[in-house]
Amino acid sequence: MYANEVAQQRKMCHLILKSQLALEQVTLRLETVREFGDIAKVLGPAMNTVLQVQTEIGGLVPEVGMGLSKIDDMLASLMVEAGSISGETLTVRGQVVRAASFSAGFKFTLDDGTGQILLLLWGEVYDGVVDVVGLNVGATALVAGEVGEYEGELQIVPAEAKDVTVEAAGDGPYAPRREIGGLSAADVGTLVEVEGDVSRAEGFSSGLYVYITDDTGEVQLLLWQNVADRVPDGEKLVPGARVRAAGEVEEYRGTLQVVPRLPFDVEVLR
Repeated sequence: MYANEVAQQRKMCHLILKSQLALEQVTLRLETVREFGDIAKVLGPAMNTVLQVQTEIGGLVPEVGMGLSKIDDMLASLMVEAGSISGETLTVRGQVVRAASFSAGFKFTLDDGTGQILLLLWGEVYDGVVDVVGLNVGATALVAGEVGEYEGELQIVPAEAKDVTVEAAGDGPYAPRREIGGLSAADVGTLVEVEGDVSRAEGFSSGLYVYITDDTGEVQLLLWQNVADRVPDGEKLVPGARVRAAGEVEEYRGTLQVVPRLPFDVEVLR
């Protein structure tokens, strides 16, 4: 028993020493910054080192982990203020506060308490993420990727699925259960959950229309192709199937639609 305790103590001491050396290197790098143009070259690797040390030692010494988190936040803010973050490969951790789909993949807004950045996942990257079901609003994710800017918005784009770690799963945004017949144009822009039987399904150029009914009425589920292709048991979305779906209420040419943002917002019950 004592031998195991000694081994654990040695392991802990080795980790702390390694972390100390890593942070001393970060300090040396920061002290050598002489020109504004050097910031991007120095702060990017420094942020990655701080986050790595925080991950390794935070569980052993929580107070140190919290302090390193504040340092990482300050470095990130400095990068943004300097306008030199674009093009850097960084590691960030944040909570998912919004989710959306686009034609070639999915987008998630990460918030670390100091600001927000858009996480862009191409379809093939999204498919390979471990615990992708938990990658929804409320999740905590650790992401490595290249940072860029699109239409004035910062975004981080992982090259591979292994660059995305879902540290804590999210349950998705709150969507109150509604009777289908109670939906109206006044609900446009809100999130709802509906449940009913599929009456018909119709494909179109960019996805799939699934019409579901309950005792109060009928509504159209609009599944964009990248969502429709990934719905679990999606091949069962045929007349007679029972479906539960959460999504945003939209209106197109007088027709109310419920538009799920992610594949796992649609559940085939039977």
